[in-house]
Amino acid sequence: MTTFFGILTKVGEAKEANAKALGVPVLIAELEVGDGGGVSPTPDREQTALIGPKRRAQINRSFVDPSNPAWLVIEQVIPEQVGGWWIRELGLRDADGDLIAVANCPPTYKPQLAEGSARTQVVRMVLQVSSSKDFTLKVDPSVVLATRGYVDAGLLQKLDKDGTAVAAVKLANARKISASGAATADAVEFDGTKDIVLPLKELDAGKTTKGFLPVAHGGTGQGFPGLNKFFIGNGVGSMTALDFYEAIADLLDSRNATQVLTGLVALANADETIAGQNDTKAITPLGLSYLTSTAGRRGLIRLASMAEVLAGQDTANAITAATLAALTATSARRGLIQIATAAEVLVGNETLKAVTPATIPQLFPIRGHRFYNSAGVHQVPVPNGVTRFRVLLAGAGGGGGGAYANAGKGAVGGGGGGGASACALIDVSGMPFVTLTIGAGGAGGVAQNSGAPGAASSFGAFLSVSGGLGGGAGIDGSANGGAGAASAAGADYAITGGAGGFGSVRDGVYAIAGLGGNTVLGTNNTAPNLTGSSNAGVNGGSGYNGAGGSGGAAFGATAAGGKGGDGAALIEW
Repeated sequence: MTTFFGILTKVGEAKEANAKALGVPVLIAELEVGDGGGVSPTPDREQTALIGPKRRAQINRSFVDPSNPAWLVIEQVIPEQVGGWWIRELGLRDADGDLIAVANCPPTYKPQLAEGSARTQVVRMVLQVSSSKDFTLKVDPSVVLATRGYVDAGLLQKLDKDGTAVAAVKLANARKISASGAATADAVEFDGTKDIVLPLKELDAGKTTKGFLPVAHGGTGQGFPGLNKFFIGNGVGSMTALDFYEAIADLLDSRNATQVLTGLVALANADETIAGQNDTKAITPLGLSYLTSTAGRRGLIRLASMAEVLAGQDTANAITAATLAALTATSARRGLIQIATAAEVLVGNETLKAVTPATIPQLFPIRGHRFYNSAGVHQVPVPNGVTRFRVLLAGAGGGGGGAYANAGKGAVGGGGGGGASACALIDVSGMPFVTLTIGAGGAGGVAQNSGAPGAASSFGAFLSVSGGLGGGAGIDGSANGGAGAASAAGADYAITGGAGGFGSVRDGVYAIAGLGGNTVLGTNNTAPNLTGSSNAGVNGGSGYNGAGGSGGAAFGATAAGGKGGDGAALIEW
């Protein structure tokens, strides 16, 4: 079991965690020693002070143990005139004065000079931490002492074993360095702290004692050329000394002009200029005037005037960028035209810009649709990339009224009312599906019974519409139709369902049942009618897509009204 050890206090653990999180190291400021109250104490992480403190002073240095990177070594020197007590415990304090680590140690007595025996005591505290980078030393060099080992290590960085400086960074007395002779430079002071550069201010080859400047360095590669002669070269090797006539003759023989070399050139004649094949002769302004542009040949061309550009008849003159920009298209003339933006296409009032195939879909944004017209609950999936639905929704239609006719009598039922219709643009961003409820159509009335009302339809919690009312029953006569539904919630706009038709008996021999009321999505154009006084009955026709059922018709008999149409929904995106 370990008897002597050091640990972080609770405060120290918190500050180490904070250092890791924020990247700001803990500043170690002071090391404290104590006698433990006369006994060897056991370090406790709850400690905020030593048990028997004797001395608290700045630390001399801290370093990472070379053999273990997780060990942080903190060192303090206790001078010889301080002492007279035992050392059994150690404490470490940060720049805030908080005790961040405690340790115990083998008891050792620190005498002072007045006791007749004295020594300089070095106290070291070794602390294991998760990262030594989270702690740093805060030291005032004016109040701390250095150990002999620390001083020796510092001297070894400056002097070798023979006492020669190995890491000097500045000369005690600065020196000046300059250049003279063929190349001169002003003196520059050098003290060893940085490199220096001598800017040359004058170059005089005449002051050289021997040699010559090679061609590669801008010279001739030769000595004095001789009287009335000068040097000429070919770009490689040493130059040659020639007199004036020799140089001209040499130049005329070898300096023909090329695309990359200046020299002598012959002039092309008119035929050669027009042919456009010779690449060694030059063209004069007169020869260039022969080279006019045609449909089969490149050449000179005159620029067309603005009037000629707008007229569009000239075939020999050229259009410039400026005149081309003026040639805008109109309803009576072909020309340049600007492309309309998608926003301008949607507004639809731009008369001077063109619509491209890419912007045409902006006028017709519907990319898909679904249609539902069967009663019940449906899950409408939201396609990938779709954020809005346009929903047209209809409630269910009411059932047609029944007919009840005694012998010798005629009777007809009224038509059921159509369901309400509504339209809304609905945001479905991030939704996998929306629940759609299609209302069931009202049942037709039997004999002397009225038709049942249609049920409501809804699209999630966004939009709902009510169903139409049932048609009235006819007993030995006529009957009123059911009212069309008008109730809608969440709609951008709504349309009331059509009212059911009035069923009538005329002159005792004509029985015409009432038609069902229509919706935006459905109609009912089938209504029974009878002529005569025979004992017979005809049931009413059913509606569809929210339309009401038609009434029944009968003479001396009974008939049932038609069923109202189930609601419907058209969903577009």
